[in-house]
Amino acid sequence: KRMNSSSSRPPNSRPASARSPAWPSVCRYGSLSVAYTALRRFCPLSWSLAGATVVQAAPMTFMLFHLFNGLPWGLSFTAATAAVAFSLRINTRRFVDAPLALALAVLVGTHTLSGLMMYTCLPFVNVRHLISTEESPRRLRPVLVWGLSALLGLGLTMPYLLPALQARALIRPEAWITEHVTYNAFIFPTVTYVIFGMRWMTFQWPLPLVLLATALTVTWYLVKARR
Repeated sequence: KRMNSSSSRPPNSRPASARSPAWPSVCRYGSLSVAYTALRRFCPLSWSLAGATVVQAAPMTFMLFHLFNGLPWGLSFTAATAAVAFSLRINTRRFVDAPLALALAVLVGTHTLSGLMMYTCLPFVNVRHLISTEESPRRLRPVLVWGLSALLGLGLTMPYLLPALQARALIRPEAWITEHVTYNAFIFPTVTYVIFGMRWMTFQWPLPLVLLATALTVTWYLVKARR
C-alpha cells in the first residue's frame, strides 16, 4: 500500500512550515541586549541583568515575542527599546542624535501604531531637563537635540509614511471602534471587569503584577542609592 509523505515522517517531527521561526528569538535577545546596555549605565551588573530580563515580561513584549502578529511588530519593540535607551542618555556634543533618529525611524517603519504611541509618550523624558536647576542653555540643549533627532527619524520614514497617509481611505477601523476598543481591557481591571468582563487574563493580571513589582523595586533601589 502506498504511503503518503506525512505518514512516512517520524512521529515527533514537524513540517518546516510548523516549526517556530528564528525571528522571535532574534527580537527577544535584541531587546534584552538593548535594555541591559541602557540599565548598565545606571546599575551594577546583577541589577542590569535582572531588569533587562524583567523587561521581557512586559505584557506587550510577552505577547509580541510569542508569535503574535508576525515579524514587523516584534522588530518594532526592539527599536522602541533602543529609542528609550538613547533618550535616557544626554547628548550635548551634537545637534542630532543619529542612533536615536535611526531607532525611531525603524520603529515607525516597522509598526506605525507603535511609532505613534512612542512619539506621543517619549517626549516626556525631557521633563527632567526642564525642571533641572542647571543654567538655562544647559537645560534646553538636550531637549532641542531630542526634538531635532525625533524630527529626523520621522523624516527618514517619509518614503513609506507619506504614501500610507495618503491611502487612509483603504483602512477599515470598524473592528477597533466597536469590539476592540481601548477602554474595556485595562490592566488590573476592577470597574471594567464588572462592565466588560475579563478580556485577556494573562495580560491584565499576572504580567502587570510583574511590572508593578519591578517598578516598586526600582523605586526602592533609587531611594536607597540616593541615601
